[in-house]
Amino acid sequence: MEVSSRRLRDEKEFPVKQIFHSYPTWLSRFPVSFGLLRSIRTDSGVYIQDRIFGRNLLIFGPAKTRLVSIALHEGAVRNTYSMKLPITGGLLSIPAPRAALLFTLHTVHGKESRRSEIVTRISGYRPALIGQPPVSGVRSAMYFSTQSLIHAGVMWRFHGYCWSKRRAN
Repeated sequence: MEVSSRRLRDEKEFPVKQIFHSYPTWLSRFPVSFGLLRSIRTDSGVYIQDRIFGRNLLIFGPAKTRLVSIALHEGAVRNTYSMKLPITGGLLSIPAPRAALLFTLHTVHGKESRRSEIVTRISGYRPALIGQPPVSGVRSAMYFSTQSLIHAGVMWRFHGYCWSKRRAN
């Protein structure tokens, strides 16, 4: 499982549902994918395709969301909003029943401050680059020296995009 996290302390509010649901579209934007990708939204999910051949590189199923609020000490409240975006197929993945991209925003609202943290996880994903088990050391090394770094960079940029979309109270 790959994990990326970013924290911030300020008074701005996140339009979190809108931001997290925009991930496939954001991924296809020119500054991110250099115009090589496009996203197609349907009732069954979102298809990330290459612009040249129109092949499905990643297929995301319908998003599942959850909000949990917990009262803390001295009037503080911790809100946790999470979205699970199932990875259901595409040329870049080997189908796996629990493959998903998980976005979570933790926000603690206190009397005088607000702290937020975005966490993204890729869980259960089986990259096609590695192939079917048993996975050789060479294939594993190739994945972790290339794609793993790309995933981390893309998530770091997406976190920056999320921070840029905060709204003042």
